[in-house]
Amino acid sequence: MFGFLDKLKKLPLLRNFARQERNPDEIVEEQWTAGFSKPNQNRFIVKDESSHRSYVRDRELVLGLKRTNCLAWALDGRFRYADQILEGSVRVHPKGGYAAAGITFRMIDERTNYTLLCSSKGYFRLDVLRNGMPEALAGWTEIPVPLSPDGAQKAKTQGAVNSPPGVSLPFKIIAYGPNILVALNHRWAARLKDRTIPSGRVALACASYEAAPVLPESPDNPAHAGEIAEAVLESFSVESRQARVEAAYSSWEHDYPPDPESR
Repeated sequence: MFGFLDKLKKLPLLRNFARQERNPDEIVEEQWTAGFSKPNQNRFIVKDESSHRSYVRDRELVLGLKRTNCLAWALDGRFRYADQILEGSVRVHPKGGYAAAGITFRMIDERTNYTLLCSSKGYFRLDVLRNGMPEALAGWTEIPVPLSPDGAQKAKTQGAVNSPPGVSLPFKIIAYGPNILVALNHRWAARLKDRTIPSGRVALACASYEAAPVLPESPDNPAHAGEIAEAVLESFSVESRQARVEAAYSSWEHDYPPDPESR
């Protein structure tokens, strides 16, 4: 009897412990797939700033820019990751101008991070930002497109760069120690090494380089009027369990064999 009462006394403590949130600065190993159909499924911070606005629309995360020569982020503020696989689909709407969309990872803050950007003109780049000083690890490079007719048709349905702006672009990023591997359009795109940033957060990124002569109007939704470009995250997942990341890194050349055209 007394043993049973002792157990009852401990139950509230256990429940309170289970409710405790994990430290947002903790480096975690997990598998997480983003969902944008319900507020509690979205870890990305949505807010309205003078230069940009992030929000959920039609089960997708949208980051709209309000000015040119601007790079902005919609941050996943939940956890930090070290070794990681980032996979999903992104698209960019330049709205008559020139813009790029992509993923920022191992983000310490706005002055220290890695950013992969894919432009509305069909090119990608990968940069490291060290205390506000940018360095191009891979300058603007044409996004790989399958060369065969069958492959070209597959790429078109899955986000080929020669499709109209706004069509989905599948991406996969593996950051394993100093190694950074990138696949775009289900093809090998880049393999790099950089030891600058060992861990950090992830974010949706959008950059605007040039606006259309006339700003887009949105009479049905005045809050979005004046946005000159937007990045849309259609799907996104993180795999940061070390064993899974190591296995994916080991099989990279088999899954995404490089070719002279890609290099």
